[in-house]
Amino acid sequence: MISVVLQAFDDEEALVGTLASLVSGAADGAVRDVIVVDGGTAPGIPVIADAAGCIYMKGPKRREQRLSIGAEAAKGPWLFFLAPGVEPDEGWYREARQFIERAERKGVATARAATFRISHDDHRSGVLRRLFGPHPGSYGLLIHRSFYKSLGGFRHLPAVEYVDLVRRIGPTRLTRLRSNLFVTERAAANAALGTGTRRAIGAALLALRVPARLVARLYA
Repeated sequence: MISVVLQAFDDEEALVGTLASLVSGAADGAVRDVIVVDGGTAPGIPVIADAAGCIYMKGPKRREQRLSIGAEAAKGPWLFFLAPGVEPDEGWYREARQFIERAERKGVATARAATFRISHDDHRSGVLRRLFGPHPGSYGLLIHRSFYKSLGGFRHLPAVEYVDLVRRIGPTRLTRLRSNLFVTERAAANAALGTGTRRAIGAALLALRVPARLVARLYA
């Protein structure tokens, strides 16, 4: 049913935690396969992926290319783009299954996507995260393969690939599920729009609906 696509880049410890959180979904049959596309050089990534029964692929450094490669290799009709260091909570797959079944029953599966609630392992900057943090879809996005392809997939927009795709999905076609994705500091840093002033400026520009292509120039 669901193919999980993970793009990795020298984040071995983060990958272990994420793969461990997917075991229950795989045992239930909701997760059909997990594809790890590696753009780094850490020797442990292919070993971890193989031990977990994942499909391992060596990929380029550009993040959107790794995501695209993973999507093409996926076998399931639904794609779950998940970042290393992000761990879905227990039972996430049951709610995902309900969302999928409801969308298919209503005949809108190829025009719907879903994100999840986000919780961080550092709560000291909760307000700042809500104001300037990445969109929840940057950590986990569930979307039908046909819908993903009709939107043109991920585009080459450094640091804002996910935001760009979420914008093209549109708020009326995006459902926020109740399940949580636990985000480690490493994953939050990887998904963030840079650091300090650049991050604040980038987030503010996106909030003001400045085209993602222009914002991406800050991070190219």
